[in-house]
Amino acid sequence: MRKSFGVVVGCTIALAGCQTLEQTKENFGTAIGAVTGGAAGALLCGKKYKLACGLVGAGIGGFIGNRIGKRLDDADKRQLALETSQALASSSSSAAPRVWSNPKTGVKGKVTVKDESTKSVQTSIPILKDRVKVTPALDLVGETYKVSSNALNVRGGPGTDYQPVGTKLTRGQDVHVVGRVQSKPDWMLIAQNGAGSGYVFAKGLRSTGYAVAQSDQKVPAAAETVQIAAKQQCKTVEQQVTYADNTSDTESVRMCQQGDGSWSIS
Repeated sequence: MRKSFGVVVGCTIALAGCQTLEQTKENFGTAIGAVTGGAAGALLCGKKYKLACGLVGAGIGGFIGNRIGKRLDDADKRQLALETSQALASSSSSAAPRVWSNPKTGVKGKVTVKDESTKSVQTSIPILKDRVKVTPALDLVGETYKVSSNALNVRGGPGTDYQPVGTKLTRGQDVHVVGRVQSKPDWMLIAQNGAGSGYVFAKGLRSTGYAVAQSDQKVPAAAETVQIAAKQQCKTVEQQVTYADNTSDTESVRMCQQGDGSWSIS
């Protein structure tokens, strides 16, 4: 794996303005969270597009290698980041590559998911211990779901034998799903303000296709951090860029999704 990546994107999907985000937000299937690239933190679109920018994350909207990054303007960096995030959101490595072009600069690009797998890890998550009674192994999700049932119970563990905790969820409400319980896949751990707050029957939730915007989350002081066994999804992403002079660069990297919806370089 190449190590010379200058991760400079983050909310640089917004660098050339928010119009592209607004045009694509309906099918923008994922969010890319913080990894590195501190310069990206200030590149937000403002209050009007706060949700769209939050979904992109505070650190990386797709890696851009040193060679590619030096030769692209802000608009092309933004587009490459957007296509990378779309590629990561694809359900299978067999999905068609993401292709794009900029007639103003003559730049063309292609982003391809080369392979995907899952990896077993030990990870730390904050939980509200007065509500969450057990922390079984999870398949990490890190996605926003919408409640599709009326008066959906949140329970202290993955099963109806655990008592309800907190208030019931209402139809149409958005919730952060941390992960799906491996031993009981009909149950999901959800979070409130970034901390695990209970388990919900999965059939009462509907995926929105968006990862959680972490920038607005403030973990409650009462939360405690616990270690859990988990499986995370990993993908190798290849970026190819052809410039106006017909020269080109290709770089690839392995990235794994975290429980907060972010993707980090593996």
